[in-house]
Amino acid sequence: MSHYLSFVQDTLQTLIKRQSARLAGAPYGIRCITVTGTVTCRYRSLNARRSQGFSSIVIEERLPEPSPKTMDFGIWPVLDRLSERTGDPKYRQMMVDMVEVFVDYGFDPRSGLPYFGAMSDFDVVRLGPSPYLGVGPPGFKFTADLPLDVLHAKAPDKMNRMLKAFFWAMVTRPETMDFNRFGYYAFEDCRRQHAMPYQPEHVAFASAGAWMIEAWAFHFSKTGDPESLERARAMTNKWGALQHAETGLMPHFLGSKQEGETTMTAQPYVHVGDSVTGIILLTAADRLASRPTAHFLAGQLRGMGLRLLRGLARFAYDPEQRLFHNWLQVVDGRPHTESYIYHFSSQAQKDYWVQRDPSLADVAVHAGSDYYGAAPSSWGCGVSLPFHTARAAEMTRDPFLTERARFFADGAMDAASVLAGPCNASGQWSYPASASYISLMLCLHRLTGEAKYVHRAQELADREIRFLGGLPPETIPQWWQMPFRNKFLEALLDLDAIAHS
Repeated sequence: MSHYLSFVQDTLQTLIKRQSARLAGAPYGIRCITVTGTVTCRYRSLNARRSQGFSSIVIEERLPEPSPKTMDFGIWPVLDRLSERTGDPKYRQMMVDMVEVFVDYGFDPRSGLPYFGAMSDFDVVRLGPSPYLGVGPPGFKFTADLPLDVLHAKAPDKMNRMLKAFFWAMVTRPETMDFNRFGYYAFEDCRRQHAMPYQPEHVAFASAGAWMIEAWAFHFSKTGDPESLERARAMTNKWGALQHAETGLMPHFLGSKQEGETTMTAQPYVHVGDSVTGIILLTAADRLASRPTAHFLAGQLRGMGLRLLRGLARFAYDPEQRLFHNWLQVVDGRPHTESYIYHFSSQAQKDYWVQRDPSLADVAVHAGSDYYGAAPSSWGCGVSLPFHTARAAEMTRDPFLTERARFFADGAMDAASVLAGPCNASGQWSYPASASYISLMLCLHRLTGEAKYVHRAQELADREIRFLGGLPPETIPQWWQMPFRNKFLEALLDLDAIAHS
């Protein structure tokens, strides 16, 4: 057995022992691996804009829960792959048990929406939803890597209902497909009435719009439902009209705080993390390609995803500063510094405002991240754009994205070569970044056939395993307590499969 498989197995034993819970708290209930909720370092964030400056708020430190009760959906593919790699069925059986638990208890009976996503968690002890950050009512909000395929295979009726119900929860003005980034569970989908009134100050993220498109595309691919296809087409047209013809970039979100506004205004900037939007659009295109009546829409989505990722891969990285800019202007791809979002974008900008309001001195400067950097709020580091560039190149065989993925791969290795321990200089775990770059290398290997990318992935993996096997830093939580642990485990399993193929 390879040391990658041994590491994943040992980690799972730790999780089963220290981060799992029994169904309904019963002594012999089904055991579910759990994960802590949102974790964040303590930091001061810019808040509302004032006439003479800003208000700011302190975001308190949130550490991993010692005994979390939230079901870990991200561990499902790890369990499945580990059984595949080892031939031991017990890991896959644990995943199957967790799937059955969620199918039985994880859907709201009134709305049909599931208890997962970015604004609610499924509590395996209480057998119900728990709200985001533990406050307020839980809500439904799309997020990455939701287990649509696994759940649909087990419970097609419940999933088909869910894949139509979120339209009534999130869309607020159907004639223009205006929507809010989330919706609440307190409505009855059978009434076919929108649960939230339209408000221009709602926030409609591009990524949320893309996830809605993908969900409708998924439903259409499984059922041929014409209503879902039409909804996917309408949302695609909405965002396609906002994509810049030359840069390929699209607004990070729609929404307005201007008094008297009647429309959700497109904001003039895009975030480097919107590379996930491009991947979702490409994924939706692949789902639709199986149905001849959706080929035109699939081509439209593929073009949108490609243009967005090309634009981000072209403009987001500054080789002179060795920095991935957080925000770019949609119209020309230059760094966007006019808005103040969470942090200051330069030291000069901070100095200007601190002279007028000394209370802002604790707000950080964060214009962007290097390969092993992140916002001051995060316990882990890394940038998603390099991997997403390689993933899109693998999905499309696009020459420009392939060249940029090679460029990012070289940069990631240069940055990794100076790591001296498990954390960067800011005390953030480095393994989430390395997990992303391992996956980047494996994409390039599958795309090009070049063995050097497997060797690079092994170098990154071996370095992180060595770091994680030592004494952990005393000032930060254990690495396996973190919600982003699963991507590292998945990357190791993928690497093991390729290295031993």
